[in-house]
Amino acid sequence: MEPNIPKEIVMTEKRWMTIHFNDSSEMKFIFKLNAADTWATTEAFYADFERIRIRNPLLIKEVAAAVSDEAGYGQLLVKDEAPNELWFTDDAWSDVRLGGIRYIQAVVFDFETTNTTGNGKFYIHIPPELGGLNLAYVHAEVITAGTTGVETIQIYNQTQTVDMLTTRITIDTGETGSDTAATPPVIDAANDDVATNDVIRIDVDGLHTTPAKGLVVTLGFGP
Repeated sequence: MEPNIPKEIVMTEKRWMTIHFNDSSEMKFIFKLNAADTWATTEAFYADFERIRIRNPLLIKEVAAAVSDEAGYGQLLVKDEAPNELWFTDDAWSDVRLGGIRYIQAVVFDFETTNTTGNGKFYIHIPPELGGLNLAYVHAEVITAGTTGVETIQIYNQTQTVDMLTTRITIDTGETGSDTAATPPVIDAANDDVATNDVIRIDVDGLHTTPAKGLVVTLGFGP
């Protein structure tokens, strides 16, 4: 079998170097110019092969945003957030974050409605995009704070018949959010996974003596 070796190197437009191989594949390098208008280091490259195998972790330099879009091509990049984040930009210049937390919000009680106890105050269907992920974040917010005692909320996977929290969400007296609760919720690592078409149930297990009004529960799912 003839080895796949470079047969031609072409420099174009003062920025591109294209290496043509004998199997008709090619590799392109894009260069940036320094202040003296001379060749500088390679800032990116792509290879027009059917398959690329990488044996070790791929290091991608973080950037502020994708480069100019090109029809028919998507861009995989690491954004310079703190910590940095993996994103995909399509050829319509739309960004999608990869591997991040995906959130669902449920208005369990309308904003002027007094909260009441009971199982199944709200149900959530898990779509294919969330199937295989894990519950990674929970938060509850009321609109009008309750007083005396705490409101407690459990997240229950009805399909798998398990509670998803070992310590329930609580909202303390006079507070509107669970983020300020004296006891933070704890997600059960053994029962945090969800599958496509699972049904998640929101249960209100306890109330303040003077109940709160309105309830919004936010759930976040991630790898």
